[in-house]
Amino acid sequence: MGKEMDELKRIVGRRFEEAGAVSFYASVESVDEQRRTCTVSAEGVTYEEVLLYAVDRAGLKGFCLIPAPKSTVVVARVAAGSHLYVELFSEVTKVLLTVGDKVAASVDGKGSLTTVGMSTMRVTEQGFTISRDGAGLKKTLDALLDALAKLTVPTGVGPSGVPVNVADFVKIKQELTKYMEG
Repeated sequence: MGKEMDELKRIVGRRFEEAGAVSFYASVESVDEQRRTCTVSAEGVTYEEVLLYAVDRAGLKGFCLIPAPKSTVVVARVAAGSHLYVELFSEVTKVLLTVGDKVAASVDGKGSLTTVGMSTMRVTEQGFTISRDGAGLKKTLDALLDALAKLTVPTGVGPSGVPVNVADFVKIKQELTKYMEG
């Protein structure tokens, strides 16, 4: 009973200490990317629904950093109240920037957003994606390179053959996959 009571006193003491604290270090336990929140723990105390974004589920517009699980973050209180938010990150797995005023809030299992009238930039370890209204920069560049590789032009004796540098277009297309998603 003595150990349990000491632990309880420690936890309660920590809570009172944190109530007056402006910010504290914590470890990221899990992230809910769709809600833009995370669960963190500090000295054995778990805090859920810690904001990564100004508000929970606000149409997913704006700028948001997604922390890596088990990374260290600095958590702060909003106006010394009960709402918490992450103010500093030690490791980020994804950066999201969404600009626009209309969102079709369907999210697929891969974390992609279906958007209407909205520009989105997403950065992950695999690369970046830039899109607007369902069209993406990588898709457009891939289509352009495919069209260039098939290019023929009229001549006085009929259409020309395909470009002699098709291999260059293929190589460029392969290079895109090293830093672009989508």
